[in-house]
Amino acid sequence: AVRAGENPELTTRQKHTRECFVVPREDADLADRFSRIVFFGGMIYVISRIGYNKKILRSRLLLKEQMLEETDERNRYLHDKSGGLVLDILLACLLFITLTASLFDMTAFYVSFAILAVALILKAGAYLCYSRF
Repeated sequence: AVRAGENPELTTRQKHTRECFVVPREDADLADRFSRIVFFGGMIYVISRIGYNKKILRSRLLLKEQMLEETDERNRYLHDKSGGLVLDILLACLLFITLTASLFDMTAFYVSFAILAVALILKAGAYLCYSRF
């Protein structure tokens, strides 16, 4: 009515009513998608590992093969040269920080996501480099 040039009579209650519209930031969707992918990807991984371990426990031959694979010296060497346990713990911490940052601050999310991506690329690069020799 006011936009049309009219001057309507309003009560006190009507004069103090405000309408607010919340518009999410454009980049908030990326953090939400990343959180969902990591969460559901982790759930799928855990479920697949449970199924795999149940299958191994049913067969003695598969259990022996699994033990040999885990104690294989070459695999242990590659793991150690590509960062080992320390980098694995760092990656887990970075993943937790990235997920937490996506809930609170987009700048912190982007920084932690970039650090996580660089750490993953370095680990994969070192693993591939040492696996060729």
